[in-house]
Amino acid sequence: MELIYPDNAVVRSLADKPETWDKLYDPFVNTFGRTFRLVKSCYLFFEYIGFTKKNLRIPPALKTPILDHQQDFAKMKLNVPKMITAELIDKLDKSLGKVSGAINAYIESQMVSLHPIFEDLVENREGRIASFEGSQELIKILFGDIITLMATDFIGFVKYATRYLAWDVFCSIHPVGLSLELIRERQLAYWLQFWEEGIELPFGKIIDDQAGYYDMNFKSKSHFKEFEDMVDAEMHTYLILGSKVDGALRSIRALAYPPQNQYTFEERNRLALGSITNIETRLEKTLVKHPGKLYELDPDTHFFKKVYEPMFKILL
Repeated sequence: MELIYPDNAVVRSLADKPETWDKLYDPFVNTFGRTFRLVKSCYLFFEYIGFTKKNLRIPPALKTPILDHQQDFAKMKLNVPKMITAELIDKLDKSLGKVSGAINAYIESQMVSLHPIFEDLVENREGRIASFEGSQELIKILFGDIITLMATDFIGFVKYATRYLAWDVFCSIHPVGLSLELIRERQLAYWLQFWEEGIELPFGKIIDDQAGYYDMNFKSKSHFKEFEDMVDAEMHTYLILGSKVDGALRSIRALAYPPQNQYTFEERNRLALGSITNIETRLEKTLVKHPGKLYELDPDTHFFKKVYEPMFKILL
């Protein structure tokens, strides 16, 4: 049984336009069969209902924090190993942990006041869903549990959602005067710790800022926007490593329309692969990989236009 991760644009098209089902049905069944399982995602839910973190009004002090032991960290350079002692790394990780805790606490407090906004966003999206049974069932399967939690236990929803929103913000911080490459590398260590604990989070903006460190040349400067792009980041993380279902990692099949930005699917895959190689090399870890496939859909016909697979032999 295939695991399917649909991009937000695909979900909205299937939810709002019954004609999309008519065009996509045959190529989908011919490729995946009639038995499949959808990958649920909190990030996909945020993007589907149109929630943006602008509503959270993240203060500048959390985006560009001043860390404890700031002067010591400012001297650390990623390409000068003797400057990066185990003691300084330990202090840096503790300081980043403190920032992470502050971000979590702030977002959780803000989320409580956003209850009416979430209700309005969900109601507006529900009003757009077609009466077609397939559309109704799709949204129920993908987001029914989250919507029910929001309606019956909003505080529980806040605690659930805060983890994902806080990670998104944490991926984008740039402490004052510090090497961005070093900070992103330490954040990848945080990511690995979560991953090993069974908490699946995307690389996000972390890897975008490491393109120069990996000496990768791309047509466009930014591949993962600073915020509001965690669905694509999650999708590309899963495409390489897989997603855990019933206690086991399995490969996924992602469905997406061509990107409207300048980036390409290949570039994002290369960035994700580069980060995994970095994690394995620097932290002396070997990650189990269950590479999947991304199916690019034609926006007009909804037929499968191109298939992308992660290529593990890359030059760093």
